[in-house]
Amino acid sequence: MTTVTVPASITLKQVSQWELKTTTTSGQMGLDGRTQRINRENRTWMCSYHVLDAWGQRAGWGAYMAFLDQLHGAANTFNVSVPNINQLLPTAAENLFLFDGSGNMGFEAGTNNAIVFDSDPNPETSADAAAGAKIIQTTDTDGEVIEVGCHFSHNDFLYRVSANSSGALSFNPPLRTAIATGQTLQVLDPKIRVRLPDDNAAAAAHQFNAWGAPYTLTLIEAFER
Repeated sequence: MTTVTVPASITLKQVSQWELKTTTTSGQMGLDGRTQRINRENRTWMCSYHVLDAWGQRAGWGAYMAFLDQLHGAANTFNVSVPNINQLLPTAAENLFLFDGSGNMGFEAGTNNAIVFDSDPNPETSADAAAGAKIIQTTDTDGEVIEVGCHFSHNDFLYRVSANSSGALSFNPPLRTAIATGQTLQVLDPKIRVRLPDDNAAAAAHQFNAWGAPYTLTLIEAFER
């Protein structure tokens, strides 16, 4: 297994929600008369991404085709970024306006009036957590302000926060690997290692629309490290 680098000449854009795909086992009827389910951690991240700048542009097209060759179908892996949609981090090119509860905008002039955004909101862990843990403790304000639904990653494994109690983060799925004290959780730019799920997805990745619609990649979480 090889981790392939995504070419700089193309852009991968998320076009569906990251879903924890659940596989349940139904062997027979349970004692209550309902279908029996085996309850275990059997969820895998899945999502779809569009490939921009790979159709109609020779450099991007060639780079994308070479990238698919390197993937060898479902054999090899690559990393993608996962946008945090509820992360308030304007860029330098954006303007920020504040409104009161009545819809009025105001600003009081003064030498010390400023809004400071945390340019490095990635919290650190303050305790060890074993593989399979569902809660991890973080340090200082960076961990305390993380909202429910926010993604973070560690070692290119992805997690989504379900609760935050003063920096103690509950999340799904449980930790894929152990995390030691003092490790950084990636919140600003979380990444996940993925692969194509099967031969059909690899074939679909080559299909294009004659009218210029982008290529589509169906992605599944990769566990190899």
